[in-house]
Parts: sequence; C-alpha cells; structure tokens
Amino acid sequence: KIIEFANNGQEAAARLQMADALRYYYWAITLLRSHPDGNSIRLGVQNPSKPLLATWLPLQMNTVFAGVDITMAKPSTVNGLTTVLLAVNYQGQPVQNLDYCYWDGRDWSNIVSAKDGNGYVEFIGTLTEIPELRLKLEYMFENEASVDNELRDVMQKLDAVPFRNSYVSFKPTVAQPTVSKQSVSSASAQPKSLSVTTPNILNSTKEVVAKHFTAVTDSLPYRQIMQKVVTALRNADYASIQGLFSTEGYQIYNKLIQYGQARLLGEPDLSFIQNSDGVVCRSLPMAFKFKNNNRQFVEDVVFHFNADKKIENLTFGLSQAALNDIVGKEVWDEKVRMVLINFLENYKTAYALKRADYIESLFADDALIITGSVLKVKPTAENRFKDNQIIKYNRYSKEEYVKKIKMSFAGNEFINIKFEDNTVRKSGKNGQIYGIQIKQDYFSSNYGDTGYLFLLVDLQDPNEPVIHVRTWQPKKNADGSIYGLNDF
Repeated sequence: KIIEFANNGQEAAARLQMADALRYYYWAITLLRSHPDGNSIRLGVQNPSKPLLATWLPLQMNTVFAGVDITMAKPSTVNGLTTVLLAVNYQGQPVQNLDYCYWDGRDWSNIVSAKDGNGYVEFIGTLTEIPELRLKLEYMFENEASVDNELRDVMQKLDAVPFRNSYVSFKPTVAQPTVSKQSVSSASAQPKSLSVTTPNILNSTKEVVAKHFTAVTDSLPYRQIMQKVVTALRNADYASIQGLFSTEGYQIYNKLIQYGQARLLGEPDLSFIQNSDGVVCRSLPMAFKFKNNNRQFVEDVVFHFNADKKIENLTFGLSQAALNDIVGKEVWDEKVRMVLINFLENYKTAYALKRADYIESLFADDALIITGSVLKVKPTAENRFKDNQIIKYNRYSKEEYVKKIKMSFAGNEFINIKFEDNTVRKSGKNGQIYGIQIKQDYFSSNYGDTGYLFLLVDLQDPNEPVIHVRTWQPKKNADGSIYGLNDF
C-alpha cells in the first residue's frame, strides 16, 4: 500500500492534480513511518536502483510545494467583505486541484478546493487593512483517510509531519502584489518573491469550449439576462430574478443558492454557445462553503437557456481535463460532444443538489449497478506486511440503488463530486451508446473517497439519457485497467 500510494502520487502530479499528489505522498509517508522496515523500503520492491522512500517521499512533497505559483487578481470589496481571486499554477500550468486554507486576520479558514487553477481568499475589511495574507497548503487529508481503516488508525497514533514549505505568504498591495515562500532549509533564508500581474483566471475552461463549439450570433439578450443574475447574486436578492427562469429552472436555481452559501467570485467573462434550439452560457465562477464542515469549493456554474430565453437548468461545469477529452474528439459531431458534456455536468450536479428523482429517471429499469469495496484479509505468518486486500463487488437493482442514495442524501449536509479524468468511447454496435470511464473524487460532510466510475449510457434522445450500466471500483484492476465497454 505504501508503494501504491507513492506511485499514485507520481501519477497525480503528472496530471497536475496537486491535491491528490500531496495526499498520496503524505499517506505513503505516514504508513512508512509505522512500518518496521520503513527505512529500507524502496520505490521498487527489492530493486536497489530505486530510491529509498524515506528520503524520496519528502523530496517529492517539497518539489510540489516549490513548484506551486500563486498570483493575485485585483480584489473586490462588497458590503465590507473583500475577495481576492487567485491563479494557482504548478510549474507554469493551471493545477487541476489544490487544497489550502488561509489566515484571514483572525483565524485559519476552512479548506478551499481550487479547481482548474482558480482559487480565492476573502476577509472582512479592505486590502490595505491586511499587512500579510498567509496560505497553508493542505497535505494530510485526515478526513479522507477515514475511508481506509488501517491508514486512519496509523494517522491517529502518529504525530503529524510538519512541512514548512507548505506555507505561502502574501504581501497584498494592489499595485504590485507579491507572493513569497519560506525556504524549507533555513529559517533565515530570504523568501522567494514572485512578480505578480493581474492574471487571466476563471476563463481557461470557457476558452476550451468556445474554441470547439458554435458561438451564438447575437449574444446581447443573453448577456443582459446574465447581468441581472450577477447583480442579484451580488446583492443576495435572489427572488428578484424569478421571472428569468422556467419553473423547473427556478427550482434548480434555489437548490444551488442554498447549496453551501453560494457567492459570486470576481468579474465573470462569459461565452454563449449554441445548443440545439437553446443556448448554454459558460460560466459563472462561484464559491460554496458549509456551516458544519471545514471545506469550501470553487465551481463554474453553467446556465442553460431554452428557446424562449428562459433559464431552464444550472449545472456545475466539468474540469478542464474532463472537458479536453470530449471536445478534442472532433471526429464526433459537435452535437454529440455537447450532449456528452451536458450529460456529465447534469450527472455530477444531480448528486450535489441531491436530485434523487432526476437520478432515478436516468437509470434504465433493468440497469446493472455494481459497487466495489475493499476488504482486509488476515495476513499470514509468511506475509505479515503484504497488502492482503480483496475487492468485494455488490450488485444493486435500480430500486435498491436509489434507496441507497436517498439515505446518503438525507445524512449529509453536502455532497460534491469532481471528475478529474474521463475517457469516452463510442460503442461500435449500437447507435448512440457510449462508455464513459471517470476518475471520481467524492466528498461529503461525513465521507470522502476516490475511485473509478464507468457508465454505459444511451444518448439517442439527448433530453432523456438512459444509463444501462454503472460500476464503481475503489482501485484499478491488477493490469491497470478499469471496467469499460469491452466488459459489457
């Protein structure tokens, strides 16, 4: 398991999933410290050419900390609350994810999950009243560790390992803000300073989609509607724009506003894409935080207009990595790619907004639903420290699965799903049948996990997609694969 975590960390770092990289590296360090042979375990078992994990793992973590660059956009102050947008990069590229908390002048904030290189800090007062802002990059992920009993027990018994390079200091001056990092090697070393210009943030995902899809010829009416939405969100005057929505759209809007104290981030730069006889607006950056939890999320909210220019749906946008896999398949018709994006964004949003009825409508009555869980096997005398695990798969009927998710919805303050990677393939046998493989991060108020989701979906009718197969597995198969089209 130590070596598996180390390899997972490498793979995550290569995909710019820096929260995942730090999590797996630190979890590997934690288990390594508890292992009787920890000082001699190498990245490759019984391979003397591979590095010792006791030195290699801390080096990888410090490499991540050193490679994270954070730039600040011009702050905005509304009703005494100042929000500073952040562009979060790793070695010059937007991170897919990175978790951090910040000192707001009074206390450390809840954990903020940056997405697609976008993050923020906020505090009471103006920027001139804050002499310095400090960020602490998250790397322990104690809540998520609870899904692995062995890891959880070890983390509870061992003191945390401090990494001084995980702290980032801001000198927040509006004209020329700077970002610095303390050196891990010397307390007296000069901080690393970065020249900061106003970054072009919150737009990378929008640009990817706009490049591959047909823009609306006359976007002015939609821009005027969205300006009213923006004004209402800023003033927390949510009911004043009810007339801009269809009946169902307003219900979804209310659910979204109630999801985690929704707040607008920055000045949105919107694009309007043709979608059959409607229009899709991408996207409004928003932040969500929760009363009884220590986590905050940044999400791109996508608005769907019907033919009457009423907002009929709102969804959380896919990550840039997930979008790239779909929009890049230019051999597929533009309409097909749009349908796939809409389906996945509706799917993840339905779980976040606890739309159990909508989820129930997606599944075929005879859908095959399989969920895997990891079981611990008692070690033998010969292999005391072997990773003795098996994965047990449970099969559910549609009725059983819907009952299960309704119980989950009732027991959680929030649910947030992130699709970090997805691979979409079209079946060669039947019409618009697609197999979608997804690496999914699942967070809720009392549970979190990472696993691999497979959906076999019929998109013949874009307005009524049908899921025939859903599988979830906590880890890849022995050969590195996950379930896909060829298995069904």
